[in-house]
Amino acid sequence: MKLILPIPPSVNAAYANCAGRGRVKTKAYRAWIAAADAALLMQKRGLQRVAGPAKLVLSLPANLRGDCDNRIKAASDYLVSRELTSDDRHFVSVTARKSAHVEPGFCEIEVTAE
Repeated sequence: MKLILPIPPSVNAAYANCAGRGRVKTKAYRAWIAAADAALLMQKRGLQRVAGPAKLVLSLPANLRGDCDNRIKAASDYLVSRELTSDDRHFVSVTARKSAHVEPGFCEIEVTAE
């Protein structure tokens, strides 16, 4: 399965501490989920769910500022929440990389069964 989604927020920007509620999704994270849902709708035809052991590759634009690995959690949680993968604990390999082939503002997520 291969998807093109907006760049996920970093872990640092995805959650905030909220008195009496604990960790909550930030407004930016919720906005990204909505944008990712819109992108997913345009690509959903023909997508095959990947269950069980799998490899995840997250490709980000070469000009992205910040760490690649801070973007993995939001992307993998999104795949699980939309039932595109069974559970991120089944990922046997996770790779985050920058690539000149990825359009600015977007990421490519590829999940393959192991």
